[in-house]
Amino acid sequence: MERVNLVLGKEVKIINIAPIENSYASVEKGRKDILTDGSIGDPTDCYGGDWVHFYRGVGRRLLIDLEEIKSVDGFDIGFIHDRAAGIYAPEFVKFYLSLDGNDYFEVAEVKAPYEASFSEKVRAVYSGNINACRARYIMIEFYVEVNAFCDELRVFGGDCIGIEGELSGKVFSDVNKNCFAPRDVLEGIHDIPLLYFGYWPEDERVAKLKKDDFLPYLAYIDREKNVKDTMFDGLMFLIVQGRCPSGGCLGYHGAPNYLSDWEFILDELFADGQNLKAYDQAVEELKKTLSLPKDYKHKFYLTAPVPKISHEPFGDLNGDGIEEKLLTTEDCINAYAWFIDETIKRFNAEHFENIQLDGWFWVNESASRANRDDEEFFATGCLNELHKRNQKCIFIPYFQAGGCEKAERIGFDCTTMQPGLSFQSVLGLNPEGMFNDFTKLCKKYGFGVELEIHHGVKNEATKEQYGKLFDEYLLGCIRNGMMTETVHTYYQAAGPGVFHYCAHAEDDYQRAIYDKLYKFIKGTLTEEDIIGSPEKTYPTEPEAEELISKPEEITEEIISEPESVAEEANDVILDDFDEEPYVDFEQAEEYAFDSEAIEKKKKKLKKYLAIGAAIAAVAGIAYLISKAFRDKK
Repeated sequence: MERVNLVLGKEVKIINIAPIENSYASVEKGRKDILTDGSIGDPTDCYGGDWVHFYRGVGRRLLIDLEEIKSVDGFDIGFIHDRAAGIYAPEFVKFYLSLDGNDYFEVAEVKAPYEASFSEKVRAVYSGNINACRARYIMIEFYVEVNAFCDELRVFGGDCIGIEGELSGKVFSDVNKNCFAPRDVLEGIHDIPLLYFGYWPEDERVAKLKKDDFLPYLAYIDREKNVKDTMFDGLMFLIVQGRCPSGGCLGYHGAPNYLSDWEFILDELFADGQNLKAYDQAVEELKKTLSLPKDYKHKFYLTAPVPKISHEPFGDLNGDGIEEKLLTTEDCINAYAWFIDETIKRFNAEHFENIQLDGWFWVNESASRANRDDEEFFATGCLNELHKRNQKCIFIPYFQAGGCEKAERIGFDCTTMQPGLSFQSVLGLNPEGMFNDFTKLCKKYGFGVELEIHHGVKNEATKEQYGKLFDEYLLGCIRNGMMTETVHTYYQAAGPGVFHYCAHAEDDYQRAIYDKLYKFIKGTLTEEDIIGSPEKTYPTEPEAEELISKPEEITEEIISEPESVAEEANDVILDDFDEEPYVDFEQAEEYAFDSEAIEKKKKKLKKYLAIGAAIAAVAGIAYLISKAFRDKK
């Protein structure tokens, strides 16, 4: 039997694991019909014409019909790996065969030849040889961290000669829960806004929540500030931007943090007159005002810092007088468990009568290998420690975040996904269609929703622009059933939050946002309550296309105005990228990095600068001559 490439020139059907038709489809560049043309691409030139670009969509399945039964015994496929540009070779590639196009049998799984942290720009080849099998249909499956660039797929074999084995083993089965995160997954807690505390010496208002700050979250207040009803039934405390006294970062990126930083955060959390103690006092007053049961307790969730591998002394975790170093992932998991134990110990010692610690928020917004090579192992280990202590954990990935499909396997008790509509212009082109993509993804994996409101709502010039975007979240959830069928978390910036601002606003438009939110929480908001407001002011298509064509400007924009794509809670009021700049698609950039285009723009900019400098020089000389002439006169 002559061994040949069976798929050379064959048509490839591409299936998105999660829909992108109404959201990210326009971001993908280049042709899709070159995966079997026999050309191998240059990994230094992702837009050179030999690479097929895949952006988000969780992953892809490539289907090929050989048109007749053949003997199949191997395959290979190539991808770019270029970490600096946010292009990651897939974690693994799975190879399936089928006789009838219905039942596909997994015959090989090939892991990435490089870790995600590998810093060189290379073509990563996934290849496998198998015992010859009879098959007509081929399926290749891989997951997309952010961007994937694939050049060539080859499948090897020839005519059947009677020695081929029959297909057997694991049969492909697609995940589709066909439901959102159950409404009662958090045992009665349905609506959880994100509030911030921590270290912010420039303005303590940002990081120290007082009793009155909690009122518009615990209670629905009318325009005269009278308490009329309960509001959110849970709260979540995040460490603002991950900042800490040592100058490190308590989130995923930036410099290492230390035990002294952790102790500072705990001291702030339990300090008199603020944060948890102020929260407890506010709930006590709420109970009296609304005559709530004496045993009523408001539930909340906390955030743990992210321990990082470092050769620097971290601190004395076990009290033996010797400072430990976090040298392995296991060390980091043990440190994480220490923080959980210390928090629970301090909380129990306070004997709070009105609030209850119900669980934790996972600080990262993806489960991608872009964060750390063993991200799944680390996250699973930390969640195991939480579950040993009967603590829940909520995961809030951004829209189609890398690794989001692993949420249940890792062990998260509840996942609410960020649509990102308020922060990504390309998604605002077709909000209703985008929410269709979003709904399908959430139902596929059993996610709830995070509603996000942009701090621009507080600004007179932009309040309606961003208010209309928030309306689209409300409308989308009403139309797809998420208002009443699942759990909601809420991003609303810091200091002490946009909803707090709207509750106290004199402006009718801003105040109406708080009133609509109350109805949404109670499940009574209707489309009629929303529709009929001023004309929408979404970005126009040319504006969005301009963003797509200027990746270097997008990076700068997201670094200064994050949320949904940046690490931690991404407070848009406060710059969330105070750590060293890190060009990483999973955390900072939203579109494929076109290095050639950027270099051209840099050269053009240098040219303009040179021309400008020359003009300035001529103008300067002219001025000096003129001045000398006047002085002479």
